[in-house]
Amino acid sequence: MFRDRGYDQLMPSDLRTRDAILEAFRDIVVESGERSATITTTATRAGVSKGGLFYYFPTRDALVEALIESLADLNRDHCDRIRTAKEGPVAYFLRDAIATGTPLDLALTAVTRLDQSGKHPGARPALERVVREWRQTLEDVLGDAPLARIVEVLGDGLFFNSSLAGSPDAVVAPRITSSELEEMITIIANIHRASKD
Repeated sequence: MFRDRGYDQLMPSDLRTRDAILEAFRDIVVESGERSATITTTATRAGVSKGGLFYYFPTRDALVEALIESLADLNRDHCDRIRTAKEGPVAYFLRDAIATGTPLDLALTAVTRLDQSGKHPGARPALERVVREWRQTLEDVLGDAPLARIVEVLGDGLFFNSSLAGSPDAVVAPRITSSELEEMITIIANIHRASKD
């Protein structure tokens, strides 16, 4: 999943180790912030020595770059699924927006935290590219730019809500129920059908 120079020449066990290191780095950034994701804490969490980590990632910046690249890879797969989802692009996109803990969710959160630190100039363009790709994919499959934008913004709100959600009766961010989500999907599908008539 995570690619860089020499990635294609690594053995399967090396790929697993490399991915475990990158996932450990991502998870630390998500859970504790960018400053906590040191080489030492990343190596410890991944179960490798610092030398083992440096074999795959010679610098901390190499870890950051690989994390940003992993977001691009995950998003390409996500956009392909939007295009081909059996349940349709809107249902897939909106259901996925509330899915927390997925590799894409974790990568988005980690790269957002990298961007917020102000130390990683590649993070913001990567996040902007993700949003542009979502928008373009939705426009392509729906054939309706304003409706695609509505779906995109609704997905953003659902994502935000699910990241803050507490109980169903929480005031700040009540958890979206599955029936509420399905009603939203049905309404968007009806709007889409009506716009084609």
